[in-house]
Amino acid sequence: MYMEPALEILNRALRGEAGARSFLERTSSIYVLDVTDPSKPKTYGCWNFIHQAMNEVERFEASYAQETSAPESAGLVGHVRLLATMALRVARRGPASDKALIRTCIANAEHFHGTAGQAQWLIDLNLELREIVMGRIAAMAFDFSFHRRTPGPQGLSAFADPVVMDSFCAILSANAVSSGPGAIRHFATEWIIPSSRNIPAFALASVVLHLAAEGARGSAPAGTRDTLQQLSQQTVSIVLVPTLADAIMENAASLENSSSRHEVSAQIAAMCVKAITAWCNATDMSLPQIRHTCNKANVSYFFVLSHELRSK
Repeated sequence: MYMEPALEILNRALRGEAGARSFLERTSSIYVLDVTDPSKPKTYGCWNFIHQAMNEVERFEASYAQETSAPESAGLVGHVRLLATMALRVARRGPASDKALIRTCIANAEHFHGTAGQAQWLIDLNLELREIVMGRIAAMAFDFSFHRRTPGPQGLSAFADPVVMDSFCAILSANAVSSGPGAIRHFATEWIIPSSRNIPAFALASVVLHLAAEGARGSAPAGTRDTLQQLSQQTVSIVLVPTLADAIMENAASLENSSSRHEVSAQIAAMCVKAITAWCNATDMSLPQIRHTCNKANVSYFFVLSHELRSK
């Protein structure tokens, strides 16, 4: 089946073509100014490509669903995984750095004769597109109803792939961390913590795990550790430990009834334990604090500790 431009580039990159991989590298690193129409200058870069590629995946899968009743995704899992890897890389570059790249792009453009106001409009437009892409990724990560290719009972999108889902959660966390302590606090207190009983457990455990992991990176902005420290008690007690407790109960209930449910609940429990460990590493949370929190939630502290020791 015919692939649109962005998908075709991803397809060629997956086949190892140097030109396609070079294009993705450049698109991740720089912005290009298009002044074909001097009255309507526009920039093109990573967020444009990601937004376009996501649209193309949706259109491709919709067309595929009309041609076959096969329940599998339309063979785009590798493409979307590569796209998610690219998005994670650029999400780790904060909005301020993105703005600087746009300014450099405009300053180096010989044929741009716009005003300072027009230049600022291009910068703001790129930031808005970044927010749009993050909104789309958040919708897919936190609402699994977006995973179906069609309204019918069969067929999941490549966006539903567990590796893609985990990558999407990493992207959201990386975007919050690279945007600064204020964005981390907003993400945690306005999105994650209040919605912890509504977000699917896999996505919830994943995004909290990655928030701590991204915050512990050496490239994290100043003040990140202090912000995570201030959020750690709430995050562990309201989000992680209750999710872990639910996963343990689900695991016990499904052990004899459904091997697939058992596998999923065990995976969520393991991810919660990893997330607790990540928050301990990113802050100064202690094992006694975790024990106290686990006891309050009726979660076996020895279960948590044994999993942590086995992960060492």
